[in-house]
Amino acid sequence: MAGKHSYRAYRFPWTGRPIVPPDIAAERDSSGQVTVYASWNGATEVASWQALAGPSADSLEPVGDPAPRTGFETELSVEAGTAITAVAALDANGAERTRSTMIEV
Repeated sequence: MAGKHSYRAYRFPWTGRPIVPPDIAAERDSSGQVTVYASWNGATEVASWQALAGPSADSLEPVGDPAPRTGFETELSVEAGTAITAVAALDANGAERTRSTMIEV
């Protein structure tokens, strides 16, 4: 017999920590309300997302309450008038794991 093969599969604890930052997209509706979409493909430690917003990249602050992660992509609402936004990935303890890049809305 050339080589040994097994029909068994083994499961091990695994934690996904992508090397790229989370993805972010945003859109403004006709009333000015902004919806932000957050996703970090492969990250297993994200429990919730915190929207960050401000008038400039140097003045981003948390806005609203963190939104529980809802599958692959999570929607967050941000105040009308927001010019710059980003998202922070939070773990189960509420600690920030990383941030997305900033985008203009």
